[in-house]
Amino acid sequence: MQDTQAIQDSERLLDMLMSDSDSLNKEAKQDLDDYTRTINREGSFVSKIIEPSDFDRSRLVPDMHTDQPKMLFEYETTSPFAAPVDYGTTPSDFIPRGRRYPVLFSRVQTKNVAIDLLELQTYKQDVRKILGDNMTKDLVALRDHRFIRACRNILGPKNAVLPWVGKAMNVDMNAPISHSSFVTAKNTMRDTPFSIESNKFLANHLHIRDFDVMAVEELQGTDKSVDIAFKGFTEAVYSGIRMMFTIKKRLIQTGETFWFGDQDYLGRYVQWIPPTMVMKKEDTIVQSYTYEVFGITIAHPGALALNNFIA
Repeated sequence: MQDTQAIQDSERLLDMLMSDSDSLNKEAKQDLDDYTRTINREGSFVSKIIEPSDFDRSRLVPDMHTDQPKMLFEYETTSPFAAPVDYGTTPSDFIPRGRRYPVLFSRVQTKNVAIDLLELQTYKQDVRKILGDNMTKDLVALRDHRFIRACRNILGPKNAVLPWVGKAMNVDMNAPISHSSFVTAKNTMRDTPFSIESNKFLANHLHIRDFDVMAVEELQGTDKSVDIAFKGFTEAVYSGIRMMFTIKKRLIQTGETFWFGDQDYLGRYVQWIPPTMVMKKEDTIVQSYTYEVFGITIAHPGALALNNFIA
């Protein structure tokens, strides 16, 4: 039944694409846009780490050195410390200072895909998957790649002391993942002048094995242990940390675990133009590509850590 429906959807969309009617072409494009956006939100891990903020055109500011669109966000304003004073004296003046950081917007897009609709009729699967899925996955991979690359640039080499934090935030744990080493790793972000709690954890999906074993061993003799032994580790939270795993092993190597603080400390992610498909039809050839415009800034290095375990 599902295959029959997919074929019918494909044929319907194909008829709209083949039509000379601009309104039908536009409707087909909208179908593809809607499909692309849904899959993209589910496929990227960046939006799970920093929830996208709404775009506000009034916050765009010009720059002297570039035409690249930019927004400014504010850090928490400095506050005075309390101090004892002698009787009969007045407190000294304190002038609060605020700092700002930029979110620069980039346009990213896929390659242009050209398909002959006559050849497309030989396929028995949903046309939207052919035209949408792969291009959306390309956008997702690029966004996640750029985010992880920025994290690595901030954290620096393994065990290197960061001058703006005063300690290493890319730490070699010299141990495999266990409950003990996992809990110890939570101190990487705690043990700074900022004392930020980590609340998210990102690793590649091969580490699900470690948590599967851990949970069974730590909960021996309980119904939960038996349940995990048969069904596997499916917990979204472990030791107070939201667990996130990715199949993108080229971005995150086995043994690497990225830790993040609350997004109010971490930075901002603004989605200006959501993933959108651009389509042009000429005769029986349909050309299309997908693009998006967004900006992400990691504003606080103390809200980010990389702990390396023995794989």
